[in-house]
Amino acid sequence: LFDEGYATGAFVSSIAVSARTGLEQGFFVYDDDFTPGIRGVGGLRLARLAVPIIMRLFDPTDFPFLLERAAPTTIDHALDFVEEHHDRPFFTWVHLFEPHGPYTPPDPWDEPYYEGNPRDPEENSMAEVTGVPEYMLPSLEGITDTAWVRAQYAGEVSAADQAVQRLLEALPGADEAVVIVVGDHGESLGE
Repeated sequence: LFDEGYATGAFVSSIAVSARTGLEQGFFVYDDDFTPGIRGVGGLRLARLAVPIIMRLFDPTDFPFLLERAAPTTIDHALDFVEEHHDRPFFTWVHLFEPHGPYTPPDPWDEPYYEGNPRDPEENSMAEVTGVPEYMLPSLEGITDTAWVRAQYAGEVSAADQAVQRLLEALPGADEAVVIVVGDHGESLGE
């Protein structure tokens, strides 16, 4: 596409699809900078070298900012690209990582889908859940109600929907744009 005059940009939210996986091929811009603070630090050679070392020496879940970034930040980066290239054809891949556990939906999506006490000792639906990934266990410690887990998941879906809406509303010529939305899997959440 680039050779045909298209601006090509990818903006990803998870290290699972970072440039080091090879997915950056064909993109003029491949934004997988998860480092906090000053934008662009992740593009520095020292930062790029430090991340794999940190990931090897420590538990990656101790450094969530190196593994993923929230949808609003990814959308901001994509919108900057769209604004810069709105006067020519462009192809943009925007990857959002919500919802993936541990589920921590932002306000206002952290409460609307659940009423009650997720640690209610009278509730024991979580006792029947098996196959929970190791990285999820700390976030579920003491949770007794699977309905709360599903509600947190729904909150993250809503946060992603809100981010996508913001992107769609900002697209120039949105009535002529081709938009494809794809999900690669869902969560079973004890069902």
